[in-house]
Amino acid sequence: MNQDYLRHHLGLEIKGGEPIYKSDSKLILAGKSHRLGDMPVALKFSSIKADIIDTYVTNFRCVSKLKSHPGIIKHHEIFKIETSAIEYSVVEVLELVQSVQHPEAFKAGLSSKQLKRMIIRLLEGFSFLHANHLLHRDIKPDNLLIYREKGNYYFKIIDLDFIGGAASQTLVTTPEFLAPEVNSYLDYDVKAEIWAIGLVLYLIFVGKMPFQTRKQKLSIEEIKNEVMSCQFDFSLLPMPLRIPVSLCMKKNPKERIGSLGELMFIIDPVFFLKSKLQSLFR
Repeated sequence: MNQDYLRHHLGLEIKGGEPIYKSDSKLILAGKSHRLGDMPVALKFSSIKADIIDTYVTNFRCVSKLKSHPGIIKHHEIFKIETSAIEYSVVEVLELVQSVQHPEAFKAGLSSKQLKRMIIRLLEGFSFLHANHLLHRDIKPDNLLIYREKGNYYFKIIDLDFIGGAASQTLVTTPEFLAPEVNSYLDYDVKAEIWAIGLVLYLIFVGKMPFQTRKQKLSIEEIKNEVMSCQFDFSLLPMPLRIPVSLCMKKNPKERIGSLGELMFIIDPVFFLKSKLQSLFR
């Protein structure tokens, strides 16, 4: 990694240590931003196809201009990388979150009150995106960080879709979390997002998917058939989540709950109303 280019051209500096995340096309490192007063940040390097870089950057900047929400990772800045010395196309400057592993959080023994608070904060984050006409488009456990704040555990939403849009209309959703009615970019809507949220909560709190996946060598079409024939056992979930998750995972989208606000109210009407009032004064 060319540290001189990052420091002198972008005002960024990489801290030592192991990468936070690494794949063939992405690398996330801890660092700091001199432009943001030496603030500790996460630096996400990505390889993006040349024909959609401008769309990616524009979509990122639209999100960065939104009022921050505690359930969504903060998006500070994005830069195109204009040197061959760095193999990635862009670097995103993001909020640095000290995350914990799922088992660590849940082995701590969440009370019903803590669980409701955690889930409502998560749903508020997605509701905030939807209210701003944004869909995440790749909801899965890997795109939710768990962190601890004042003794409580919370989710933080990461890896929003910056690839999709009128120009590309690329469907990036992981097949296992795709609602059964979705076949293309244009099919994906808020109800498809709600399906994915319900399935993610099922997987996180039950510890396994309710149907077979590509891990069992199934094709995408076979996964869809599995979903439609599967009988979901919601009794495996913690009591406060059984009805809400079942409403998210109706196979017929016409029967599926259509509003995250309704879902939050069902989980805990008093806490939801208090949360709504508090948000007015943030």
